[in-house]
Amino acid sequence: MGVAMVAMTHNDTLHARRELVVNGNRSYYVNKPEFDWGPEIVGSLESSFFWGYLVTQVPGGYLAARFPANRVFGLALVCSAVLNMLIPGAAQLHYSAVMVVRVLQGLVEGVTYPACHGIWRHWAPPLERSRLATISFTGSYAGAVVGLPLSGHLTDSVGWQASFYFYGVAGILWFVAWWFLSHERPATCPSISHEERVYIEEAIGESSSLAAKMWMRPPWKAFAKSMPVWAIVVANFCRSFTFYLLIVDEAAYFKEVFGYSLGEEDSALVSHITMSIVVSEPCPRPLCRCPSAEPWPTICASARCPPRW
Repeated sequence: MGVAMVAMTHNDTLHARRELVVNGNRSYYVNKPEFDWGPEIVGSLESSFFWGYLVTQVPGGYLAARFPANRVFGLALVCSAVLNMLIPGAAQLHYSAVMVVRVLQGLVEGVTYPACHGIWRHWAPPLERSRLATISFTGSYAGAVVGLPLSGHLTDSVGWQASFYFYGVAGILWFVAWWFLSHERPATCPSISHEERVYIEEAIGESSSLAAKMWMRPPWKAFAKSMPVWAIVVANFCRSFTFYLLIVDEAAYFKEVFGYSLGEEDSALVSHITMSIVVSEPCPRPLCRCPSAEPWPTICASARCPPRW
């Protein structure tokens, strides 16, 4: 969206429209952006995705626990892909139509991260869960490494509409493969080996089955008083802020400050490559067992907690 928005709202791109201006006895053509949207409208369009994204975070966790998490994840992404292909048509109607589509995209994509955790609940042994979840979430940065330059080249060579249709079709094709190749748990996967299935199920134990059968009320008061929880909240806020700032405004920044065309912003990938490496690196502290963390092994930030060798 950020890359396409530059082509849609700037008058010096290849897709700017020419308009005849008559001034007294003189007439001449000037370049006009295809959409005369000011900074306020552009900002609202870019932020509208997060209005919906914020709403479905907690409900997404419930859906992932109530229904097969892999199905919830796949349906959320294919809905977002279909909505992505509606944006060019919505832009021709009115910017408010684009805003509605973006809010709907945020609503369906808000369940994806909770669904990811729901998938790993049945597939990741407890001692490997943090590492596997982190590797999977690194795909967000890896996608930016591929998606941003590709969007720039598509916009420069074909048009700003091309990236919306391309990623929409790619999302639908991915969904077809995901629907038939993914499975909720090892017991329903026909391609997994017997040894691996037994290892995963024995490592996870009965925790997943018990969690699926009983509803435990979240300890919201304990969460609010927990300093580690607030540390995670602050760290994730900073991470999300910088990541989405780059995703949304990086193309406009390189265009307006450095004069780069949309197809010449490959140097901007350094930030996303760096984030991919940093996020995927494991924590150097060993696993430990705090008395308060029993019976689950955790990464402990306390120097008083002895490491589990």
